[in-house]
Amino acid sequence: MFPRPALARILLAALPLVLAGTACSSGTKADPAAALAGARRTLDAAPTLHLSLTSPDFTVSGVRVAGLDGSLARPDRFGGTLQILLAGSPISVPIVAAGGTTYARLPLTTSFTKVDPATYGIGDPAGLLNPDTGLSSLLTAAKNPTVKTRDRINGEVVDEISAALPGSALTRILPGRTTTADVPATLAVTTSSHQLRRVVLTGALAGSATSTVTIVLDRFGEPVTIAAPPTP
Repeated sequence: MFPRPALARILLAALPLVLAGTACSSGTKADPAAALAGARRTLDAAPTLHLSLTSPDFTVSGVRVAGLDGSLARPDRFGGTLQILLAGSPISVPIVAAGGTTYARLPLTTSFTKVDPATYGIGDPAGLLNPDTGLSSLLTAAKNPTVKTRDRINGEVVDEISAALPGSALTRILPGRTTTADVPATLAVTTSSHQLRRVVLTGALAGSATSTVTIVLDRFGEPVTIAAPPTP
């Protein structure tokens, strides 16, 4: 055990390091437009990534869409599950998108069939990687980006950037929208790898009702294999 005077000297010596670490996690010196432009370049260069979309209140045509989770691969592949609530019960629906067609294995069935993803308030899931109309296109279209804070997500340092995302661009991703109003968003961009890590949207996302949707992106470049499923 250190004598008290020695312990005090150690704590005083460590204080600058603690303050430096705090400044690293909370500083707001990034250029928000440059951070979003860098995130767009990184996203457009990624051959694959993993996406998780969750929402506590996203409802389309009476269907509560709780989430979408899966892998994306260029140019036009998605494989994962859609989580919906029917009569209050959670149901996971396997989803595959390939070549512009979306397939789902619907409840009480044993094979995939072609579906229109707009039924669930989303566009072609694989279209999220489209550099012209997907997620990355929103980054450089963001209005009035401002760095809110510097934070950490799972140990990664990120810049949290607030902005308004153009409603017309969002409608390409969420076709259930009946308004073209801009939507407030918070976008988290990693400072080291320049990856878009998280997007939080709150506004009229389905119909005219206010909803919150959180999108998390990770596993950039990890190998995945996604093929169109056989159908009856």
